[in-house]
Amino acid sequence: MKTLIDDVIIHYENYIHPNFPSKKVTYSDYEREIHAVKSFSFLEFKEIGRSIESRLIHSIKFGFGHRKILIWTQMHGNEASGTRALFDVFNGLSDNEDLKNLLSTELQILFVPILNPDGAERYQRRNALDIDPNRDAKKQESPEIQALFRVIEDFQPDWCFNMHDQRNIFNVSGTDCPATISFLSPATASNEILTDQQKEAMQLIDCISSNLTSTKDIGIARFSHEFYPTATGDNIQAMGHRTVLIESGGYRNDPDRLVARKLVFEALFRSFFFIAKDQWKSGSIKNYLEIPMNDTKLFDLLIRNVQLTPNSVIRADIGIEITESYDKSLSQILYKSTVKDIGDLSSYFGYSEVDGSNGHITKQVRLNQKADFDIIFEKLATKNSTIFVRNGYKQ
Repeated sequence: MKTLIDDVIIHYENYIHPNFPSKKVTYSDYEREIHAVKSFSFLEFKEIGRSIESRLIHSIKFGFGHRKILIWTQMHGNEASGTRALFDVFNGLSDNEDLKNLLSTELQILFVPILNPDGAERYQRRNALDIDPNRDAKKQESPEIQALFRVIEDFQPDWCFNMHDQRNIFNVSGTDCPATISFLSPATASNEILTDQQKEAMQLIDCISSNLTSTKDIGIARFSHEFYPTATGDNIQAMGHRTVLIESGGYRNDPDRLVARKLVFEALFRSFFFIAKDQWKSGSIKNYLEIPMNDTKLFDLLIRNVQLTPNSVIRADIGIEITESYDKSLSQILYKSTVKDIGDLSSYFGYSEVDGSNGHITKQVRLNQKADFDIIFEKLATKNSTIFVRNGYKQ
């Protein structure tokens, strides 16, 4: 089985679902593309609930083995890397008969793509009532979370995978490397005592993270074990279901997160192997705890040591962050830049960096305002004597 999985991962490009090139996947996009997946006879579709605005939430079942896995995506509607990767996984299973047959006898996998359809349609984190589904696990007021917990009660999974995306600000602690994929075995209480489920999820994460080989120079990190009493993962882990959080993150020169999508594809197939063969037991809790922590020291653009005005002798670093929102009328993502910090940012990094030591800014830059200004260079080796910063992007 391992050889077959290695082969699928090596030939990942053959399984990419072509109609999700952008990081944005709305529910309408999903509805349009799911028809192709419904033609796969080895998958079984079932309605499990409706969103606040009555959009369909359904599960997709694969296999009939005794080891049960539950995977859900887009609990936050603007975090679509997991959904895109699932379509690639379905294609990978469809095109590899031997692997599909082996996995189906060992595993029973329930996929729940786009748990938050209303949020996905708006390309926003929260649902139609602005409730964060990932903070509704205690009260379970939203129909989306009610659907998830009904599935858990009925299916009784051995393993749960909670798929998310994290912001570009996350880096591998102590480095300038973006955290392209991050993991967590969620906490179950505010104390530091580990349950068996937490330990076993840690072992599986060690097996996954130490075997991600499809992409070079990737940043792998983990989240802290802070307990969130209303969070989904924390509560499901406390219910006795081993739970793994996977967060897709940024990568340089990859605004649509194609690298993270590929890593999620690989992580899921590696998980299928380790669970099917019980090889997750070879994982080490010590190795899990040695995975570097996520940190938040990464700007989209970092300008170092620039003179803040033409007439000032004061120099400082400027950190700029770019956020996004979805304009449904235009059917596109809009980007907004913000000056997030000014001062000594020597312990921070940037996806893109500018050495401003020979330059000055033409107008005063204000904290938390839009990043639109020019940098004039007095002595510059290159032909360009001016760098234009427009909405956070260097031009």
